[in-house]
Amino acid sequence: MRLLTRLFERQRRRGWLADEDLRAVAAEARVPLYRVQELVSFYPHFRRSPPPTYDIGLCRDVACHLAGSSGCADHLRRRWQGTATS
Repeated sequence: MRLLTRLFERQRRRGWLADEDLRAVAAEARVPLYRVQELVSFYPHFRRSPPPTYDIGLCRDVACHLAGSSGCADHLRRRWQGTATS
């Protein structure tokens, strides 16, 4: 559990986890680097590259679809088309 806490703290500071962050957490916790890499690759909450300028998430559940989320998604695609940074 302390590995997760340390990883989240480092990601909060920078916005993502660089290789040096993983090495530092492994050294601080005195665990092999591969254990830290396993955690980071398992949990989707961790970023290994700088985050995009905009990160828009839309619900794709049936209830959201019935409420018009596909129209909203189309509108957002048209609005932000060509502005993606990744």
